[in-house]
Amino acid sequence: MANYYDITKQIHDFFITNPMCNYVTKGSLDELMNAKHDMYPLAHVQINNATIQGHSLTYNISVSVMDLLDYSKDQPSDRYIGNSNVDDVLNASLLLLNKFHESCIRGDMWDNDYHIEDTAGNIEFFEERFIDNVAGCTMTFDLVTPNTMTKC
Repeated sequence: MANYYDITKQIHDFFITNPMCNYVTKGSLDELMNAKHDMYPLAHVQINNATIQGHSLTYNISVSVMDLLDYSKDQPSDRYIGNSNVDDVLNASLLLLNKFHESCIRGDMWDNDYHIEDTAGNIEFFEERFIDNVAGCTMTFDLVTPNTMTKC
């Protein structure tokens, strides 16, 4: 049976093996308040809830990918772009979550009998969050796994 440990390990392994991610955390976002700067960019996993539905278990999961914002001391040459790397961080975060989403639909996660219930990926962007002043994206989705628990 795919259980909590299996799900969190699969997600961890996907992100930690990607060169665009230095660290993977899970649990409460409050714990990221004191993250060391060398941990970024990082992925953070939250299992929000699980639903037992006969022959399947559905986990509602949020995965956030984030990196530190860097501000230039120079005057911005373009007001639209500004003087930070926020666009770079948002683009890289979206790219990594897109790769993870594809892995759940057609890749290694799919091969392990995990799949995203609604194949549309819902991504929320955020900027200047937490004490560390980070930006990134959060994807929330339902991951369906087989329920192989017997009646005995």
